[in-house]
This record gives sequence, C-alpha cells and structure tokens, in this order.
Amino acid sequence: MLALSWEFRFSLRITIEVSITAGVRVRFGRPDIFPGSNLLGTRLAILPIMIVERKKTALLLIPFVVAMNACMSGPDSECSLGEAKCEGSTAYSCVSANDDWYDYNIWSKEDCGEKFCKVTGGSAVCSFSDSPDPLCDSNSYSHVCDSSVIVTCTGGYRIEEEDCGAGFCVSDGFCALASLEDANCQDRCPDSISYCEFCEDNTIVSCRKDYRISEFDCGVNTCVEGVFNDERYANCT
Repeated sequence: MLALSWEFRFSLRITIEVSITAGVRVRFGRPDIFPGSNLLGTRLAILPIMIVERKKTALLLIPFVVAMNACMSGPDSECSLGEAKCEGSTAYSCVSANDDWYDYNIWSKEDCGEKFCKVTGGSAVCSFSDSPDPLCDSNSYSHVCDSSVIVTCTGGYRIEEEDCGAGFCVSDGFCALASLEDANCQDRCPDSISYCEFCEDNTIVSCRKDYRISEFDCGVNTCVEGVFNDERYANCT
C-alpha cells in the first residue's frame, strides 16, 4: 500500500492511502503539525474533519490531484523582478505581490500624466523632463536643492519636488528655518539621533540633523520636555 501524507498550516493532517486492490481512502485526521507544503506543485487548503471511503480503483487519485492543483496553485507571475517598461505615459515596474500564501509578481502601474515615463535602474519612473537633470546623480536615489526647492532624483531624473517657501532647503531632503545649523539644536540634541524636540522658553523647538525645522508657541500652556528610550520630545501641557 502507498501512503501519501501532507503536513500544512493550521495543523491539519491529510493522509491519502492508495491500494490497487482496495481502492482509495482519504482521511482528514486530528490537527497536530505546522506548516504548509506541496505535493506535485499542489498546495492544499484547510478542509473540515471528515472521512471518505470509496472502493474504486487507484485512478480516482488523478482527478483529485488535478482539481486541487487547478484551484490551489495560485496566480501566475505577470513579470520578472527587475523588469520595467513604459507604455505611453504609464510607468510599469515589476514588484512582488506580497501574498502570504503564494510567491508571484505583478506589474505596479503609475500614470505619469504630463510627466515623462523613463526606465532606469530596474524601475520605471515619472520624470519632470525628457532628459536627465544636471543636478541629479545618475547612479543613485538622492535629494538635492534647487534654490528653496527639494528635488528628489533617481537614476539621474527629477521625479519629485517640494518647495520650502520662506524656509531653506537642506540637501538631506528637508526644509529648515535657517540655512545654517542651529547652536541650540547642536547642544540639546544627542549626536545619536537625527530628530529631537526641546523647550526654549515656552516654545517647542524641533530639530533635524542640527537644523531648526519648526517652532510652536505653547501660549497659555506650559512647554514640558520628556524622554522615551533615545527620543527627546516636548509637549504643551
């Protein structure tokens, strides 16, 4: 007698016994073992506890496996990771579907609208111009400053912009209240963290990488400082 056994998620054991003379017996037994596995590329689903006995030939196993394979094998991949393409003004990049049960890839789509679709570094992006931007590094994802505008670049193309308005652009990709590092931010914020808050008189000061990025007056309330793990924060109470 040939015995085939599947052990899979949610701890349900399925055993199929095949005998040329005695037929096929399917037993759905007591839950006892973890995770999912395949037989002939077939992933089995959770089924209720039951007993099925058929005094038929072993050929009954064939439609059973075919049916389970058709239902449980999961979607086919639409593409291979690293593939990218442009179709008109639509950018297509191949990404993992992040499915808990199956591994397959799908096309991620972005409508570029009035921008230009460009393929670079294994992905398709929407660029502000049809050619690489001279401010952008052609080999990496980065931020640069164009006057008071934060420019996000990838593969040499300008893909995002953020205007700091009356503030100042910092090339690390954020806006600051001043163009130079702030002495109080340097003194009050540990070097091990990139963001912190503290009280200056009755005002909450927020700092990022030694630059002062915002101020908030607590008014009739009182500014109070706190520490949580390595974080430094302030609240109005």
